[in-house]
Amino acid sequence: MTANAIASTNNDFDNDGLEDVTALPFGHDAEEYRSSNQAGSKRNKIIGGGLILMTGVISVIAAGYSTAAVSSNAIAHSMDIASKSSKAPKSSKAPKSSKAPKSSNPTESSESSQPSSIPSGAPSASGAPSASGAPSVSAQPSSSSMPSGAPSFTRATKIMNLLSSVSSEGALDDEDSCQGKASLWVTNYDTISPPLQPGTNDDQIIQRFVLAVFYCATGGADWTDNNGWLGSSNECDWFRVTCSSGVVTELATYDNNLVGSIPTELGSLDSLEYLRLFNNQLTGGIPTELGGLGSLQDLYLYVNQLTGGIPTELGELGSLQDLYLYVNQLTGGIPTELGGLDNLGLLFLHSNQLTGGIDGGICNLQSLTTLSADCNVCEDDATPDNCCTDSVGICD
Repeated sequence: MTANAIASTNNDFDNDGLEDVTALPFGHDAEEYRSSNQAGSKRNKIIGGGLILMTGVISVIAAGYSTAAVSSNAIAHSMDIASKSSKAPKSSKAPKSSKAPKSSNPTESSESSQPSSIPSGAPSASGAPSASGAPSVSAQPSSSSMPSGAPSFTRATKIMNLLSSVSSEGALDDEDSCQGKASLWVTNYDTISPPLQPGTNDDQIIQRFVLAVFYCATGGADWTDNNGWLGSSNECDWFRVTCSSGVVTELATYDNNLVGSIPTELGSLDSLEYLRLFNNQLTGGIPTELGGLGSLQDLYLYVNQLTGGIPTELGELGSLQDLYLYVNQLTGGIPTELGGLDNLGLLFLHSNQLTGGIDGGICNLQSLTTLSADCNVCEDDATPDNCCTDSVGICD
């Protein structure tokens, strides 16, 4: 193998005309967001107005029943008095007080006068007056009067159960976590049309959820370009997301002001072939879950502020060809497991804080053409098990 000095590759990929944009939280389009809120507000006003109108009608009906009952009592009483006054008294004894006529029961009258059926969505009412004299009215609408756009409990539950295969239930239940926010967005606020249904669109629900978590965890609202992200369009049309047959194969938001950590959920994008997040301000560790991306060919995480060790799980990336981890703050040794990457051609590890030597298994990779590591790794031991020599590797 020959050693090649590799210059900075910051310009390997152009910026595709990056533009400054200001997005609503979680990427809602402003007009869509306002239209949705206005529609919801109008819908709520209509429902509320209907309840107030129905309440007024019921109050008028109840008042009419009460008035009718009082009038009936008065007429019956007058007729009784008129009847008695037309007859001469039989004796000087005071006449026995006549029994008051049975009053018409407002409740009974109300029941007999009620229509046989109540329109769907009308509030239930009781004609019996309350202590204040006003009829008691229940304003609880029936289920048929709820807005048709509200997510059903069954759908939300199924989606949450589906997402629990990707994220922990604790993270999903935490409304302040990116997982909690992303699950709420997928369940209630994702405006893709038609709405995704669990059982039918499981893969796409998970895919959009993972990308939403990534957007949140890396400060997507402040990216240099977040065009399309978390909008109503298909996720394959979002900025620097590439798909094949509707499945994400590339995520390349490099040089885009990503600030935050790489979420473990990216390990659920099973068909991902290229993960290019270089030239950003990413912190934290490299998720071990990335080792499950069996189709991954390029892993470009260079020029960030990543810490911790190189995960041994990266040795499971059988399709990996390029591994760029240079210019970070990685510590520890270089995993011997990388020696099992039979397709690895380029390995750049310099400008970190790595210690120890490089395993001979890595040196013996037939596919490896260039290896770049720091001198504090190379100088320790110039034995056959340490391939950091002038003929094989590069010392900065």
